[in-house]
Amino acid sequence: MADSSEQVRLLIPTPLPSGLTNDFIIQVLPTPQQHPQDRSQVTPDGGAARYDNAFEKNDKVWMKNPDNGIFEWVMSVVEKRYDENKPGWEYQVIDTNDILYREGTWVAEKELDGA
Repeated sequence: MADSSEQVRLLIPTPLPSGLTNDFIIQVLPTPQQHPQDRSQVTPDGGAARYDNAFEKNDKVWMKNPDNGIFEWVMSVVEKRYDENKPGWEYQVIDTNDILYREGTWVAEKELDGA
């Protein structure tokens, strides 16, 4: 028997197959789920879910050299923001001489790694 949280639908063939009377067969079907429970990275509107940032202010990070894609520069995070358009976290970083990278260009989180 279905509990109160399940929906019950009756499947009644029309016309009734021969040999059946007014007694109907009732089949309890599970309620289809709108959103599978394991889709935690998608919002109900289908967009990407906002996730926690990996770095905080003053964290030391390795930064990818854009010329060769290798994590080779040690930087410090000075500012962070979440970009809804991409979506993803971005950071402003300074080098070991306290010089802001490319005059404050925002760097995507995927271009950084924990130092």
